[in-house]
Amino acid sequence: MQYYPMIEAAEHFSEGKRFSYNVIVNLRVTKDKQEEYINKKLKINSDIELSGDELLNQAINAAQVDIVSKHDEFKIYDEILVAGVTLAVAYDRDLK
Repeated sequence: MQYYPMIEAAEHFSEGKRFSYNVIVNLRVTKDKQEEYINKKLKINSDIELSGDELLNQAINAAQVDIVSKHDEFKIYDEILVAGVTLAVAYDRDLK
């Protein structure tokens, strides 16, 4: 995974953690047998460097807990599945 020095905007959202990952989660939603795809941006912060699998698991968990269960816009759908996760950028606070 390629890491970049943490920019000011990332520092603001990193909650003081060393690593900050921006990911895009693609959700497949179904309502009345009609499928649609919705992309949501997430920030995953960690004090330790995450492997690809760890990042994927945290992104899926965050999508289910922080996006789907906490936002009323998703209550209208019959089914919601994580269709994909894309790493947009990874920051390391210790890189200069």
